[in-house]
Amino acid sequence: MPAERTALRPSFRLEEGGDLEVLGIATPDYLPGFRYLIATLSREGVASVHGRTLSGARAPGAHLHRS
Repeated sequence: MPAERTALRPSFRLEEGGDLEVLGIATPDYLPGFRYLIATLSREGVASVHGRTLSGARAPGAHLHRS
């Protein structure tokens, strides 16, 4: 039986008011340390991230890049 691979999976949720929530879900064997993930999402409908209001131009398209 192959061993389960350690993984970090992003989760994005856009609430009704335009607030984007970003979560990272890891497998149980995830060891302590620093990790990062860079994601590019469409700004369409997004007014804030975790309650902090955004400003500036909206970027078109939606792409996800994982490191």
